Amino acid sequence: MRRKSLLAVLLLLLIIGGLEVYIKASPIGGVKIDVVDANGKAITDYGTVYYSIWTFNENGSFEVLKRGVLKKGLLFSGNTIKLSKAETEKLREIARKMNSKTAFVGVDMWVIREGKLYTLPPASIELDTSEGGFFAAKFSLHLDFRDAVVTQTAPQEKTSVDSINSSQKEEPEFLVPIIPREYKWVTVAENSYLDVKIPVLIIRNMAWSDVTGTLQIGTSQSDYMGPEVTVAFGKLISKKATFDPSSIKIKALGRSFTNWYRGGSILRVPKENTWGYVWIKGKVHYIYQQEYICGIGAEPGSPGCEPTGNERYIAKIDEFSISGKYGKVLNIESGAALERPPYLPPFDTIEQSPALEGSVGKDIYLENFFEEIYDGTDGHSFGIGVPVGALINALTGHSLPPWVDTLVVGFSAKGESHYAIMGEVRNDGPTGSVRFIGYKSSYKMSIPVKKSWWAFWKSDHVDTKVPVGFFIDVR
Repeated sequence: MRRKSLLAVLLLLLIIGGLEVYIKASPIGGVKIDVVDANGKAITDYGTVYYSIWTFNENGSFEVLKRGVLKKGLLFSGNTIKLSKAETEKLREIARKMNSKTAFVGVDMWVIREGKLYTLPPASIELDTSEGGFFAAKFSLHLDFRDAVVTQTAPQEKTSVDSINSSQKEEPEFLVPIIPREYKWVTVAENSYLDVKIPVLIIRNMAWSDVTGTLQIGTSQSDYMGPEVTVAFGKLISKKATFDPSSIKIKALGRSFTNWYRGGSILRVPKENTWGYVWIKGKVHYIYQQEYICGIGAEPGSPGCEPTGNERYIAKIDEFSISGKYGKVLNIESGAALERPPYLPPFDTIEQSPALEGSVGKDIYLENFFEEIYDGTDGHSFGIGVPVGALINALTGHSLPPWVDTLVVGFSAKGESHYAIMGEVRNDGPTGSVRFIGYKSSYKMSIPVKKSWWAFWKSDHVDTKVPVGFFIDVR
């Protein structure tokens, strides 16, 4: 009896101690991010998890804020990333300096499981720039292991026998003998370009008829919008000349910045002309990164820090060029041009969506094209896909891999509940009826989706083809 009582006391102390550790580790006024797989299973059930929290600084460059490790405990799953109030306030302060209403928070994760290193695709959350409350804000991320880039031999699992046998394999040779290690994405090259005309609606008129296109960027007084961050990742993708969806994965993350905006223009393409496009002005930015595994404190180029072969390209818009202000709404500098845009997505990576018939005077809304293009989502969280990749590659003198031209950037409004960019096209005659044909990506892209509260176990992303350009043929 005495032995049973002693065991009960020890068990109680263990539970209390575990609770004490959990409570002390929970941030007050900070952020808690629960990380699970696509089926709701704790990420730590797979093995040791390394994570990195990052954002974009005032210049739009990549900046790491925190690194850490998640491990499954005796009583708790240990799958929660915690940010303190001071850490979240730093994120908000960066966003305020960028005149953004939300702070972009990127999350990178690596899982060590059964002798393999799983590099998961990046994820993100958004923080409102207003002051956080007393209790920690809660978020959840659903990661799909099918999208992970796998390195066959995890460095810390290597033995002397593995080192001998590895010379017969094609896997990277890791020479980092130091334990513990950290995994990191390192910026190798980046550049940004100010006041660039970004095509948001492209019309190619091949019908003997006048055509009018209208595009509006705008939100209600209670909502704000912004451009999303697009990332492409895979193994040695800088060496690839063409886009291969089996080895290059493309994902849309959260918005790089947000505010109340309006913009857009009217484009009239007469029957005598072929090309025209609506543009907005802004700052575009690309970042090329390589993944490294390093001993603690070691940096790339020094002993104890080696590349894994995994790479990624980030394409984004850092800011809009503002021409004025109406109340709290900022006017984006916008216009239209009767010419072919100097950069277009490669035609071998896009395909036609079903044609929509346009009689004289009938408006065909962009939303009608979206209904034909999106699969598994209404597309509210992405809307049109502007060809930022093609634009950036043209500005760099085509110094980037040709497949970067395929990267498009979407726009979404607060809550991802309605389109941030809308518009319509119209046949003005004299031809009685024309066909409007939209273009979509021939590959699938992972875009965020809005979930109902009761569907908490579902993934926060869906793979779908997306509108590109937005490019419309008139025939």
